[in-house]
Amino acid sequence: MVTQVRLKELFSYDPLTGVFVNLVSSGTRRAGRQAGSKHNAGYVKLFIDGQSHLAHRMAHLYMTGTLPTDHMDHINHIRSDNRWQNLRVVGRTENNRNKRLSKRSRTGLPGVVWRGRDDCWHVRAYVDGKQFHLGNFHDFFEAVCRRKSSDIHLGYHTNNGSPA
Repeated sequence: MVTQVRLKELFSYDPLTGVFVNLVSSGTRRAGRQAGSKHNAGYVKLFIDGQSHLAHRMAHLYMTGTLPTDHMDHINHIRSDNRWQNLRVVGRTENNRNKRLSKRSRTGLPGVVWRGRDDCWHVRAYVDGKQFHLGNFHDFFEAVCRRKSSDIHLGYHTNNGSPA
């Protein structure tokens, strides 16, 4: 288990840029250079004593002295943006209320889809992992308004559904 003391021995962290810098040379790692590499899912990972750690979780440890007990949300949906102001500790539900727009979305909005067989816009939202039908609308604007008002009512983050 990595500690804040050990982390600060190996790296400096700039909360304004979200960048970790190596303080110690080791193997191919050189002191003074930016630390970490991109994970295949887009997150930055740091190697500490032979183990891989996600940089956003290490940023929390660096700043607070504790590892986050829950999920770490990248508010702007950019997984490599580890600026302190862009990170927040949230529960699973809250984390799911700040998702980027799916690349498969045809409407540009989460939860609003065209149902050709019904010739209308179908609107839905998720609460505690369960899908709820919010209505069918012939007018796209009405469908969008219904989804946006439910987002506010259900406590979705204002960034929910925005592209990364």
